[in-house]
Amino acid sequence: MRLLLTGFEPFGGSSINPSEEVVRALGTEPPPGVELVTAILPVDRQRGPERLLQALQESAPQAVLCLGEAEGRGTLSIERVALNLLDFRIPDNQGIQAVDEPVAPDGPTAYFVTLPVRKVLAAVREAQVPAALSLSAGAYLCNQVLYTLLHYLARQRLDILAGFIHLPPLPEQASSGEPPTASMSLETSLKGVRAAITALCEAVKEGKPAPIANQEAFTKPPEGVTIRRAESGDMDELIELRLRLHREAGATIDSAREARIITANRAYLQERLPKGEYLSWVAEADSKVVAISGLIVYHRLPSAHTLATCEAYVVNMYTRPEWRGRGIATALLKEVLQAARSAGARRAWLRATPKGKLLYQKLGFQLMGNVMEVELDS
Repeated sequence: MRLLLTGFEPFGGSSINPSEEVVRALGTEPPPGVELVTAILPVDRQRGPERLLQALQESAPQAVLCLGEAEGRGTLSIERVALNLLDFRIPDNQGIQAVDEPVAPDGPTAYFVTLPVRKVLAAVREAQVPAALSLSAGAYLCNQVLYTLLHYLARQRLDILAGFIHLPPLPEQASSGEPPTASMSLETSLKGVRAAITALCEAVKEGKPAPIANQEAFTKPPEGVTIRRAESGDMDELIELRLRLHREAGATIDSAREARIITANRAYLQERLPKGEYLSWVAEADSKVVAISGLIVYHRLPSAHTLATCEAYVVNMYTRPEWRGRGIATALLKEVLQAARSAGARRAWLRATPKGKLLYQKLGFQLMGNVMEVELDS
């Protein structure tokens, strides 16, 4: 199982955070059978959620478990609900104190986590670590990153096990208060989190998909967005967004190179788009193209593995940043794959950016580890 495990940096004047310590310890010695990806999130209302989503997109995990510190709690608290609310009791590490703000203005009031919370609770208690279910992740960064995570998974319709566990402060933190507050040793917290991860492994092996929070709200592209086949009149947008795609993938394109790319792409599209040799779909909103996709169907020799000859190459998948996270890319990709099936393709393949891996894996794409290529002299 590939697991993304996150913790937080210290905050509120403390020099230590139990969630960070547990994540670092597990990163050094992961549980058996777990491909562990770890991230320490900044206690920053902007960068904390961004870092979480970046790690999620780069790692394409089967499960996500976020950890945080909860002052005053003496047990591992397995959270069940994330609220669409920012109401910080203290400023974050950048000095920002949000009060009565939504996490996502367009999001629902709350999300339930997709972890099998009862299974996790039983596993932690069986390891003789105090644990309880919790109905409130608070309204600070812990709640914010949990809501952000579940909101993203819901909009992308990803059936990934995801949730949050609050850890008590360490004894050295709790003993400095007056009076001292509840605490738990690092060894005990670490033992409990290991047990929780083991329960997650078992759930993944069982093959039961995680419930997708608020799935009914995100089954179609947002209202006002139309998916249609691209036409010759869309060439400017197809080329513009293709250039944006290359730049986001890290390509450095100066003005001279850009002019040559535009000319070459225009010539390609003028020849092949009308003939159907290059197929493309666009998502349109307010008379503007906000996302694109493309497909090239070709034939290859039969092989020892299959006598089928038709394959499909998915290309040019790009959504403008302000329109991402709304299910548009999923709708476009489904159109592309249906066209590939209709053409008789035995498989579809693509080159994925880190941010696109989750979307592609959701629709059945798998990583190919043996692809090699060589540049040929002209």
